[in-house]
Amino acid sequence: MQRTSAKTQTPRTKSRPRKPRDMTWTVYTSLRESILNGALPPGESLSQVQLATKLGVSRGPLREAVRMLQREGLVEAEVNRRGRVSSFSIDDLEQLYAMRIVHESLAIRITVPRFTQRDIDALVNCLRRMEALAGHDLRQWQAVDREFHFTLVAHAGDRLMRTIRELYHHADRYRWV
Repeated sequence: MQRTSAKTQTPRTKSRPRKPRDMTWTVYTSLRESILNGALPPGESLSQVQLATKLGVSRGPLREAVRMLQREGLVEAEVNRRGRVSSFSIDDLEQLYAMRIVHESLAIRITVPRFTQRDIDALVNCLRRMEALAGHDLRQWQAVDREFHFTLVAHAGDRLMRTIRELYHHADRYRWV
């Protein structure tokens, strides 16, 4: 007779509480998306009480998510003060694009020798789609533009790709303004 553990007998259900780490990631992703798409505008004060209530979480995962956003540069906070969505500045924009140029140039240099015909076809397809969308649907055009840029650097390696994605997403904040 084969024994099964309690883990295999009880499937995970929606009623089981989520782990704090999962909650932190959920809160982080939600807040990050709200900041990047402008739902939380630059300079917006982040009340932990209000955000915890709105997101249906305790303040622990919320605090950790805000710390993660601080490390990423999307939230500014002073000791014993509320966090605030990072403001826009010309200096930040110049630094952001300087970093993108350096990282994407390196990534393209690494990627191009590794291109396959499939990669080239994907780039051509992106260009055609962007041309068709120009002047019609900016959100769709930007999604295809993102696909184009990420295809250009696709073979650069995981670490470089993470940095490029983060910089690209930060630039989205400026583009939407």
